[in-house]
Amino acid sequence: MNQFAQYYADLAQTRTALRLRFPDGNVLVVRNGIVTETNIEIAARLQVEKSHTLATDAEGNAYRAAMEMARTRSAPVTSLESARIQFAALMAGREQK
Repeated sequence: MNQFAQYYADLAQTRTALRLRFPDGNVLVVRNGIVTETNIEIAARLQVEKSHTLATDAEGNAYRAAMEMARTRSAPVTSLESARIQFAALMAGREQK
């Protein structure tokens, strides 16, 4: 088997293994301590090329906790009343022009 055939055989085997392990299609990979979320296709390529490893459970939990914290910090606090106030202010600004 030539080098390219071996690469694609390894890629297919890794992709199949990842699909079984991550049925939702989301895979966490690590390189130099940085966790990245990616899909199975990219994760398989990164694994075969040995540039990344799969995240451990601890790394995955820490990543998810950090993402949840970032989401809650950046999520706008809106309510129906604040939306009405914002809409009224926008409409008042349009009427003045």
